[in-house]
Amino acid sequence: MTEKTDADTEKYWKLIYIKRKQKEKNRQYLESIFISNEVGEQFSLQELSNRSVSNPAIRVNTKRLCRILIPSDSVVQGLAPFLHDVKRTVSSIIPTPS
Repeated sequence: MTEKTDADTEKYWKLIYIKRKQKEKNRQYLESIFISNEVGEQFSLQELSNRSVSNPAIRVNTKRLCRILIPSDSVVQGLAPFLHDVKRTVSSIIPTPS
């Protein structure tokens, strides 16, 4: 078993500091970029990021919801036509290897 040295501890905290700084830089950048939709509403990329599955809280809830819903036969039967359409659309866009 290897012992942790002060140098190892220092490297660990430096990495944490760098990751936090990078997240902050990314957040500031996303807040500075705005896009508008077809009805003229404007949103920052940060707002959209907070509402999507890139947000860890939403990602966790989405995974939980999928675990609850997917095993249900009625849900699978209800999704079957949609999934078939998606498969057909994807196969028309991406050729199957021969």
